[in-house]
Amino acid sequence: TKFEMGRFMKCTRSRTPSPDVEARRSAYVDYVVQDLGMQPQSTSSASSPAQAAPGALPSEPLRATVACILFHPHLLDQARALVDNPVALDALAAHRTVLLERSMLESIHKVQQREKDSDFALAALLRARLLSANFERRCAEEAPALCHALRMPDHLVAKVEAALRCFRYWVNDPAEGEHGDELVFWSENHAALFTGCEWLAGRLLPDSIFSSGLSGAQHASRALKRLRRWLRVRTEHGFGEVNSPVYTPFSLAALLNLVDFSLHPLLAPTPLDDEAPTPPQTFRAEVNSDLDDEELGENARAEDKKAEQTLGAPVSAMTGSELQQGTSAAGAAATAAASEEAAAGTTDVPAPEPQPLTDPVLQIKDPHEPVSPSIPVPVGASGAPTPRRISRLTSADMLGRRSADELIHERAMRVTDLLMVELAQGTHRGACRGASGRTYRKFQQGEPGQDIDQLVRIIMPKSCVGTSDGTNFTNSQAVSATYFSTSEYHLPPQLLQLLRHRHRVVGEWRRLCGIPASELKKLPVEDTWLAWGAGAYAMPELLNNTVQYIARYSLHGNLAGESKDTLRWGARQCDSIELGALLSDICLYTYATPGVHLSALQSYNPGMK
Repeated sequence: TKFEMGRFMKCTRSRTPSPDVEARRSAYVDYVVQDLGMQPQSTSSASSPAQAAPGALPSEPLRATVACILFHPHLLDQARALVDNPVALDALAAHRTVLLERSMLESIHKVQQREKDSDFALAALLRARLLSANFERRCAEEAPALCHALRMPDHLVAKVEAALRCFRYWVNDPAEGEHGDELVFWSENHAALFTGCEWLAGRLLPDSIFSSGLSGAQHASRALKRLRRWLRVRTEHGFGEVNSPVYTPFSLAALLNLVDFSLHPLLAPTPLDDEAPTPPQTFRAEVNSDLDDEELGENARAEDKKAEQTLGAPVSAMTGSELQQGTSAAGAAATAAASEEAAAGTTDVPAPEPQPLTDPVLQIKDPHEPVSPSIPVPVGASGAPTPRRISRLTSADMLGRRSADELIHERAMRVTDLLMVELAQGTHRGACRGASGRTYRKFQQGEPGQDIDQLVRIIMPKSCVGTSDGTNFTNSQAVSATYFSTSEYHLPPQLLQLLRHRHRVVGEWRRLCGIPASELKKLPVEDTWLAWGAGAYAMPELLNNTVQYIARYSLHGNLAGESKDTLRWGARQCDSIELGALLSDICLYTYATPGVHLSALQSYNPGMK
């Protein structure tokens, strides 16, 4: 059964920061700052430069994520103490400049050379550039005396923007440079990074000419359609790279860039186009139930009949907004004002009511009750199992009439919610080790200091108590923790409830993940990147598409095989080549108690040779 998204859809614009999560975000920033030697030895007036100088510089190579942390507002608050100490302020400015250069120049070189996985560096550079603009604006408003010391140097701004202009953003851009053909555009996380960066970079530099020969505005327009496609697929089908401790940080990085910067004032607004409205998609809200499909259908029909008697029209003929407002064409006279607002597209969906701890979808037990190894089954007032309910809220009703930038912002926020739900369900005692769509052995075996584990210590610290590292951070350059700590994204209240009590939850979750194979088979040639992102390189029905896509964009350096006959022969030798990498129709089952976490991808390619 698909995990319910109805409630998360409703609360896109009704969120408040959680004090606990905000405190842990600041704690991670402090940890990174200390690890980078940014804490001055003295914040009072010093008698000598040595007393006020920051600590020693780290010896290991630095990622561009370090630059993102350096523009966190928390550091502006710390720097205020040095306003009356020019020696300490100069030392801090010099230290920051060295850290910025060390962390950004190497990433800029990777982007300019188009090295493999350089889109990871590109996203961090773009984030640092836009965060620095936010930081400078706040600094100018609150502490003008610190602007010169804390801003990003002009030469680094110029180098970042030059790197953005010279990058290859998609398969139809010309392949130049020594490593041009080694870029992988199509896996779930790479597709989000390439497309999201192209859209944001094009809007940042709309009048500049990129190495492709297109202007920034043309790049942004080109990327918008692909970005909508990616977000829609993820919203409807989730992630094929589910529970991946390796790639979840990079998918999260791409999404948080969209959440934080889609509406950034430095970016040119995306022109409104005449794209057809998004077709309504019903999000199913399902919980465990002992009722079979026939009984569920009878219950649904009974609910529809009752609604028809109340609303005065067949439910099947009503729109989602009518169902939400409790009105219809037949009863419009009684609710004229509400109908006018709905027609104008200005009616906001009401914020969801807080859910109790016994919420049947989240499967949270009352914390005051003793933990039981049995799986709780939600029951109604009569003691009978509660039937599964179907949320009739549609994506078209939720989106209303918004600009293209606002649509991307809201869609990215909802997909981020889905990714965080996956993380909450796939994590046990501070470690993300559930059954995964894509991972590597060293991550399954619990390599210390993993990237995703740092994020877990921010959003689920109680789950980490009693583990080897406890709630301590162990990686100052973690992508997931850095992006989350510097983001304005706030978790929805229902998910916060699960995260707070995840360490004592007895829960059972079932979800279908990945694009269904039936839909993959219908993809046109231009959407082959979606099929490859699902691992369907050699699916028999898509083999001709694969060959055409390789030939059309000269991708022979990325995938083996130079002819249709060669690929077809290789794919038919064994099932594992044809379907072994397919991330589709994944039935993810998870059962968790405070002491045990079981996870499996059920009936996945049984009997494969």
